[in-house]
Amino acid sequence: MSGPFPKDASKPPTFKRLLVDDYEKVTDARFQEACSRLGARVCPKVGLKEVLPIEGSSRS
Repeated sequence: MSGPFPKDASKPPTFKRLLVDDYEKVTDARFQEACSRLGARVCPKVGLKEVLPIEGSSRS
């Protein structure tokens, strides 16, 4: 059975970092602060094309 946890339970699972540099971390923190006032949430690394229709796109 494969999954997010290693077969050896004595080793902690490893996760890929979503935010890789300081610019992304600062931008994320500012978006989180602004959105939290509105009851909204920021999901890093989600492309706008996944949530908004783009004119002329096959995804619209």
